[in-house]
Amino acid sequence: MANKEPLLLGVDGGATGIRCHEVRRMQADGRDAYQLGEAHAEMSYPRLDGFAPVDPGVQRRQLDDDQLQIDPIEARQADAWIETTATVVARVAEQCGAKQVRIGIGMPGIKSGDERGIVMINNGPRMPDFLEALTQRLQHAGIELDRPIRRIGDDGAYCGVGEAHAEGGLFRDIQNGYYIGGGTGLAECLLIDGNVVPMSGRHCSIPRAWELICPLGVTYEKLISAASMNAVYQSLANVPVDAEQRFPERDAMGGDPVARSWLQMAATLWAHLVAQRLVHFCRESETKIRFDRVVIGQRAGQLFNDAQYRALFAEPIETTLAHILKQQVKAQSMPALLDYLDGSRLREGLLVASNLRAAPAIGAAVDAMR
Repeated sequence: MANKEPLLLGVDGGATGIRCHEVRRMQADGRDAYQLGEAHAEMSYPRLDGFAPVDPGVQRRQLDDDQLQIDPIEARQADAWIETTATVVARVAEQCGAKQVRIGIGMPGIKSGDERGIVMINNGPRMPDFLEALTQRLQHAGIELDRPIRRIGDDGAYCGVGEAHAEGGLFRDIQNGYYIGGGTGLAECLLIDGNVVPMSGRHCSIPRAWELICPLGVTYEKLISAASMNAVYQSLANVPVDAEQRFPERDAMGGDPVARSWLQMAATLWAHLVAQRLVHFCRESETKIRFDRVVIGQRAGQLFNDAQYRALFAEPIETTLAHILKQQVKAQSMPALLDYLDGSRLREGLLVASNLRAAPAIGAAVDAMR
């Protein structure tokens, strides 16, 4: 093994589970490019009875005061997340017959100053010693790291890094872009002058979608992540908790009026969020940016790109976004927003769906190679 390249792994942690992928480096267009290998593993985190995430406001106050108060149930839930992470890594290493690995890992939440722990998170336990504990578990499993894990990366930023470095990635051929992915939560990042810029961190001045309040009075993430869109529809449709899960797009295709109405509202909120981002960066005097492309990724990107649902989801987003931008041009005297319009419609190619579901895992692997 000493004469071989270590197995490169990208780990993508979410709010409900974690995935690990084998990632391979190659050449495309004279540049390094990355693609998934065949080996992968995925697990859901066990949810301990009695655990509930600490209120974000409380987390923020403790973080600002530099006094995290982690009770025993939160610590045990953190151990379950770390053990699950070690397990998926070990499974992929076993599939590849490798004992030595190089790992990049992205997780949601705000990271500690040394980027080795998670000190604020919306849907899970805080884990200030995450990388130290994970490294110990991997050692116990007989997994050798060819170098220490560099950091816990931002899951949203790694989506952008994946889009910038994967063959066919939608950040690969542009200079300025905005990525918004909808899965269990909402993942965001920017591409500015060809460089991926996280929308995260303790001192980020831009409210993230998981803390940004939408016009309906709750955060965007609680309504328009893919998981939230499904959950809200289940509630609106009075689906019993123990019934088989139903999806708004499928029921809307069957003519269900509740499903159609909710998809229309969700599309409107997606348009509002994108508009807020475009307006913000058009308004800020020091950071005026014209985005070449807005990428919608993850499960929401699949829905946006599915032709059978286009009239129910993608078209309403495009129509509403164009309408909002036209209003802003007049109300805020922001003619620069006209760059995003072609008459009364959006500029062609402004909103594009990504089919790179593993973008964050590829991005994590790219970061591990730096």
